[in-house]
Amino acid sequence: MIIGIINGYYRSGTTIWQRIAEELLDVVTVHEPTGPSTGYELPQYLNSSTHPFHGWNVFNGYRKIPKEILFKWYKRWSKLPIKGVVWPLTAALLLEPFDRMDEEVIVKCANIVDVQTIADIFDCWVINIQRDPAATTYAHVEIFPKAWQPKILEFPQFNTAFFVDDCYEKLGGNGATTVLEKLHYNLNEFYELTPPTHRFEEPKSIAKAMGVSWKEAKEYLDEKKLNPSLPKWFTEKWGSLARS
Repeated sequence: MIIGIINGYYRSGTTIWQRIAEELLDVVTVHEPTGPSTGYELPQYLNSSTHPFHGWNVFNGYRKIPKEILFKWYKRWSKLPIKGVVWPLTAALLLEPFDRMDEEVIVKCANIVDVQTIADIFDCWVINIQRDPAATTYAHVEIFPKAWQPKILEFPQFNTAFFVDDCYEKLGGNGATTVLEKLHYNLNEFYELTPPTHRFEEPKSIAKAMGVSWKEAKEYLDEKKLNPSLPKWFTEKWGSLARS
């Protein structure tokens, strides 16, 4: 059964808390069953030792899921048009098969809108993480070569796996001309629709809410990620995004 959901906008720090849950709790972790690319990536990386982007295999938990449940999830996933943000009914349909498991399950999701509704459906806890907008924004571009980074936020489109354009469209955005404008709109709208329960910069509170030892959890947290040193070009132009 599903006992908890970790959710947040892309690049808000949800995946590291999935790993902490996987390492420190006796649960099955399910990585982004509501994600637009999960059904494609799962066969490719299920039995790998790592994932090329995350540096560890985020799909480890799927190995513990009975085949009939995995098949039921995949059948639904393959039929649903998943892009950008995920609305509650779609999320509930995709998560329901995992709630049938005897084992306790923690689901790591991204971009579920109104995740509290899902928590009410499954009678589970929810951690909806908000990260400083400046750090979240820079995290979207830091994966690119440094020479490209200063210009990416000024582009009209953002053709990467983080679906900034898809989220913007699904959230009803109209009129933004740059990636930065779209991303800023996405963050504001997402947290308007899905109020955060915890801030990424306050990891002790997240550990407590998950029921894990803070002493053990902090071994997995990278202080540089919690308090990133943003490059000068970013702070000069976009530093005003940061919350006080």
